[in-house]
Amino acid sequence: MNNQIDEMRRVNELGEYISLLEQATSYFQKIIGYPDFTPDAPARYKSPNPRVIQFLLCVRITSGLRAAQILISRGHIIEVGVLLRTIDDFIGDIRFVKDAMDTTPNAVQRKFIDGYFITDGTSQHVGRKQKVQASEGRFYGDLNNNPHHFTESVRAIDSMWDMYVHGDYEPVMELCEGNGFYTSGTQNLYRLRNYRKNIAIYVHRSFNIFFEFSYDLELLQLAEELAIHRSEFEKTDAYTDSPSNDE
Repeated sequence: MNNQIDEMRRVNELGEYISLLEQATSYFQKIIGYPDFTPDAPARYKSPNPRVIQFLLCVRITSGLRAAQILISRGHIIEVGVLLRTIDDFIGDIRFVKDAMDTTPNAVQRKFIDGYFITDGTSQHVGRKQKVQASEGRFYGDLNNNPHHFTESVRAIDSMWDMYVHGDYEPVMELCEGNGFYTSGTQNLYRLRNYRKNIAIYVHRSFNIFFEFSYDLELLQLAEELAIHRSEFEKTDAYTDSPSNDE
């Protein structure tokens, strides 16, 4: 019982740090501005630009992390994997847009930015993934002088999470326990812990990308606060998985 209680405590601890990301998102909105809104029509920005794209992706990240925390608390592990796949995309897309703003944008970047606010139902995502992966590879590779290695690592992570989106065999079989499939949520502690660890990784990555976005917006105090929260998060059981009374 202690194992289960401690694991749920770690899940709740994740929620506290997701709340800090939500607060940062609200601060971003004050800087980016508010869209026009009427109850009977979708909200729209009058003057869309790349910074709005980055902000809206931050909204999706915080919403997705909160949903993942709620799902893991109820044992819906595979659906957590689907959400983490989308969050992984959003983090990459924020850096993809930043890369376009910091350099001369390539044709794929221009198409994505120009087409993001088009609402005619056409997809703006075909053929973009390799460019996003290369952009992330350059970012991480610049830190370690090995962009190719990190691009391959990003591709491997994307490929792993793709299995959850497409209903592949291996993730589906994680729902099987004993003689049946647990579609109402698992209580398997090993699996819950594994997925909670993955949520924690993306909370940490979100602090990183929110820090970068704050810095680019010249919100230096917010960037400093996010860096402090990130350091505090790195010491929590939710991130380190340090045992309390459950071992």
